[in-house]
Amino acid sequence: MYPILFQWNTWIIPTWHILFLLAVFCGYRYMQRLRSQIAPGIPMRDFDTLFALVYIAGFLGARLFSFFTDESLYDPLVQIPLWHIFVPGPMTFYGGALAGFGMGLGFCLWKKMPLGALLDCIIPAVLLGLCIGRIGCFLNGDDFGLPVQIGPNMLTPWWAVTFPNHLIPVPRYPVQLMESGASFLLFLCCAFLRKRSLRVGQVGLLGSIGYGIARFFLEYLRGDVRGWVVAGFLSPAQLVSLLLIAAGIVTFYGQKLGLFGSSD
Repeated sequence: MYPILFQWNTWIIPTWHILFLLAVFCGYRYMQRLRSQIAPGIPMRDFDTLFALVYIAGFLGARLFSFFTDESLYDPLVQIPLWHIFVPGPMTFYGGALAGFGMGLGFCLWKKMPLGALLDCIIPAVLLGLCIGRIGCFLNGDDFGLPVQIGPNMLTPWWAVTFPNHLIPVPRYPVQLMESGASFLLFLCCAFLRKRSLRVGQVGLLGSIGYGIARFFLEYLRGDVRGWVVAGFLSPAQLVSLLLIAAGIVTFYGQKLGLFGSSD
């Protein structure tokens, strides 16, 4: 589509990299804003340290997840060294999310930071970043959708997209834009719910549950093969989606046990 934003001789600025950095910047700034409103008691220094640790863990986790689910599919007979995760390459959102969550949880427990309040700060910011980042995937031609089934004498749907850099340039589902739109709608829902009388942490939980549901169904429209948990039926991302949904629902209804403290 538009993978190169700017090129001068051999110097290239990829479009996806710019949108990735924009997504990180916007997500961070929005988290700062929410911190000042939801958890002003958290020192800014601890908040910045948390963000840096989660970012590093998320980047490595995204590469590692992709390393085992994507790159090994190209040629299973080729032994790719593990240090290859430090080389620029494909990344998987869920891998980054899982690694970032693990790192963030450990840091929060160590610093005794309020988990529920941080969840309400982080999840909406992540959804905003996803909205921007998936546009970068679309412009780069990554994470493309399945071909649209077009019968005889039927016109190509106006929403179908064709990626000229793909080996089979046929009209496809714009899965990247669909996920971007779903993330933005969930971001708006979180902003709306934050004004309601919900317990601390519930906005973040509802946002994560909503994304898990959206991602689970959007996976059926993905055209890039990234391995299977159950061949032709359940992908690794769908398995993570189900776990995310289940964990979110259990935690949401388990808050009456005081998991995230009071709503004050």
